[in-house]
Amino acid sequence: MTTQIIVMNLNGVAVASDTAVSRRAHGGARPVGFESKMIQLPAPHKLVLMHSGTVTLNGVPHLMQAQAWVNSLTRPLPTVRAYVDHYLRWSATEKRVIPPESSGYAINPIVGRLFTQFQTEVQIIERQVADLPDLEPAARKRERNKRVTAKIAELRKYYAGLDNYKGLTRAAVVTANKKFMKGHAEFFDGLFEYTPLTAGHKKAMLELTHDALLKDEWTDSISSLVFVGFGTTEPYARTIRLNTQGIYAGKLVGTTADRKPIDAKNKHPKVDAYLIAQDDAMQTFFTGYHPQTNERVSQAVLEHLGDKINEPAVKGSVDDAVKHAVEVGLNRVGDDQAQPVWDSLKFRSVSDLADFAEAMLKIQTLSSRMRGDATAGGQIELISLTA
Repeated sequence: MTTQIIVMNLNGVAVASDTAVSRRAHGGARPVGFESKMIQLPAPHKLVLMHSGTVTLNGVPHLMQAQAWVNSLTRPLPTVRAYVDHYLRWSATEKRVIPPESSGYAINPIVGRLFTQFQTEVQIIERQVADLPDLEPAARKRERNKRVTAKIAELRKYYAGLDNYKGLTRAAVVTANKKFMKGHAEFFDGLFEYTPLTAGHKKAMLELTHDALLKDEWTDSISSLVFVGFGTTEPYARTIRLNTQGIYAGKLVGTTADRKPIDAKNKHPKVDAYLIAQDDAMQTFFTGYHPQTNERVSQAVLEHLGDKINEPAVKGSVDDAVKHAVEVGLNRVGDDQAQPVWDSLKFRSVSDLADFAEAMLKIQTLSSRMRGDATAGGQIELISLTA
């Protein structure tokens, strides 16, 4: 797990990151060491890259690949967006650090997750059908296949509701995926050894693997880079986050999100704090309450109401009303608590921003450690930038 923060005002920006590295194991995560999660580009560039999420990109450490991109730059670029676009183009065309043959490392977790989740659904269907009384074997098989077909239809509808990754074509995905599946057919067949699929179901699932690779969907295999700093034409810091599944079908597949910029203009924010990954204790500092407070308080109020709202129609409306009222109330508390912090940070020096960023990470890592979730921590890295 990672904990990071970006704090900026009109004077500049300070970024801070922990250094703990963990890996998923047995349904959880355990610490495995400490590594830097940031790259500061050398002068005359004024940019920092912050990494979180999955450590690797196509089996290669993501920051190693990013450092190779940094080494390829010859001059500063006008905007932070220009740096992001340059990185995306370079990642799609540079073949030495991440060769095309490594695309399987990116495709495998996406396709594998779809197949294993579907396998679980099929097993549930088989248990349900097995419990149906008075069915001949042939009728039981037809019912089973009918329900599998319906589950596939649900998945198809789900993916139809997602946006495609920008710049990624279905034709390119199909080509890359068929090549991958050809080399892993035995593995995926083995998943359904005891819950076999019909030929029609297998064909439909293959089409769905294309959808899984084409559609913009948040998964636990995403690796994130945050670009923060200044282009040569930008007087105030900008932040853009890139979430990527990896490189396949000739693209670095992912999405970018621009953080709302700070600016000296009227009605534009003059200060911002961007909390990344593990952030519950930092959020509590800003708002005065834990992120789960809304859910817990709503649940407690509804439980207290008890028998007074037994009728389903009444209960549904009361549920919504209570949750909305609690949310509005907590938002007011959060605004009241956070506004003095924003006012204090608005005109602070960059050095003060760095001190604040470091203190926030210490709060977060201490909270994690005291609660037995020591997957964030280690030495805190600090970097400050001014235009």
